[in-house]
Amino acid sequence: MLATCLARSRSCASWCTYFGLLRTSLLASDPKTSVHVFFTKEESEFRHDAEFGQDVTWDVPLTEGYPHSTQPGNTAVQRKRLIQSIEVFAPDAILIYGWNPPGHLSCMRHFSGRVPVWFRGDSILDSGARGWKRWFRRLGLRWVYRHVNRAFYVGQRNREYFLWAGMNDNQLTLAPHAVDADFFTRDDAA
Repeated sequence: MLATCLARSRSCASWCTYFGLLRTSLLASDPKTSVHVFFTKEESEFRHDAEFGQDVTWDVPLTEGYPHSTQPGNTAVQRKRLIQSIEVFAPDAILIYGWNPPGHLSCMRHFSGRVPVWFRGDSILDSGARGWKRWFRRLGLRWVYRHVNRAFYVGQRNREYFLWAGMNDNQLTLAPHAVDADFFTRDDAA
């Protein structure tokens, strides 16, 4: 998982998925932008997908095309080191993918009000929570997103979630998932 900070001249990140990889590589190729991705988990830690109950073997290069480092965020000491590493990088903004992975919420809270905190997540409203549980969930999410200046949403239902969780429409920017189609049409045997 990574921590990306993004900016006009300096940038970092938070959580790595293939969909963010293309965008990060494109930013890193711009000579006016300095990008650094801070992984908050070792690569071996995200090879197993607990939700699907199986190991994942990525057939795309997840860490090529941009500077990166690993700064775990599981303990208070590790979170402090992660924040210090990002501060040394001195980003103009920070882009965080998901608030739940270890260290991500700590970074959001720490950098809020210091540099713009940008956020990307693809959650949607959960129709399962009702009554007081839904009320407490909304209250908690409003507190989380209070630390975010701009959120990038992937579609309409994701946008509705951010609005429900307290973000204003002027804080939201559409940024659908991107795929490098050329990568999947290449013939590696050639």
